[in-house]
Amino acid sequence: MTKISRGSTILLCAIFGVAMLIAAVCSFAYSPYSTDPVEAAEVQGTGTNLSVQTKDDPVFCYLYVYYDNTYIQNVTITGLTGVAENTSNSDYANFTWNGNIKVTIKSNVSHTNVILGKFAWCNSAFNDNLEYQRSDAYTRAQSAESRIFTRSGTSTTYTSSSTTKVGRAFWSSSNNYVAGVLILSDVGNSITASISNGGADKATVDKTSDSYIFNSGTQHTFTYTSLNSNYITSLTINGASGLSITNSTTAPATFTPTTGCQYKAYRNARNQVTVILTNLTQNTTLTGVNSTISASLASGASSLASLETTLAAGGPNFTYTFTANAGNYISTISINGVSIIPPEENGEYLTNIANVSYKCY
Repeated sequence: MTKISRGSTILLCAIFGVAMLIAAVCSFAYSPYSTDPVEAAEVQGTGTNLSVQTKDDPVFCYLYVYYDNTYIQNVTITGLTGVAENTSNSDYANFTWNGNIKVTIKSNVSHTNVILGKFAWCNSAFNDNLEYQRSDAYTRAQSAESRIFTRSGTSTTYTSSSTTKVGRAFWSSSNNYVAGVLILSDVGNSITASISNGGADKATVDKTSDSYIFNSGTQHTFTYTSLNSNYITSLTINGASGLSITNSTTAPATFTPTTGCQYKAYRNARNQVTVILTNLTQNTTLTGVNSTISASLASGASSLASLETTLAAGGPNFTYTFTANAGNYISTISINGVSIIPPEENGEYLTNIANVSYKCY
């Protein structure tokens, strides 16, 4: 990296990239164990039912789906199967739902690749009131683990990210059915985030949300903290590379449009970059382009000169000071394989070379 001689100082600037993720859930209110109609936002979709012949009589499974009709026009649950238990004296049947739904999105919603939902079976297959079973399943679905339904391409079929439990029905003189309820809460697009040339020892990401964003006006924030001699130098969003990061401790006043979304990116501390995404129109991939910055003396030069590193407090700046011992001279600095001769005076502006901006004097 150097040829030894006189003291020389070099300032390298780097900046480094980002990623993110997201989610929102609508809440529903339904009076359990009643026959009151659902609220306007909780439109009931096309119900699904299936019967299975047991030893003596058929037993039935009923699935119900509810959704907010702001974005969704209609939903149908598909993939319900049932089988009688394989014993000669059994009046039980087990029902399984494969997690698929067919969805018609309203015409004014142009991009919807992800739907959030929750599903639950009723707690008892022995209660003699189907409305009780539906209400019980609805109440349980409200507090169930969220499911993520995704689609491929332009298909109207959305597939759940998790498998369902089995519902069990039993024929008796008073009851021969089981109920399950699916509540769909919101629609949107997915976000996946990564760091190129990264690793746990290079940078971390503090995500304020999960990896899904819903509703066009929602904003979601991610903070990237660089470790050791690393910096996020730029962003790549949906294939658009080289997106800049504002060197400011506060967010820009306006969002910048790019492929599939709008973003703000700023360096709120020397080793932190914050990114805010909004208005997603497609499944989105963000990549923070990471750079590792290091300096060294030329081979065999450690006895002829010394090297000191200083991290600038306000931005992604490293200052490396090469000091030659008495009788020696630093004649050349090499940056990413490009050799430069240090000038006698400190210049006013940075020079771009070999994917880095620098001053050297």
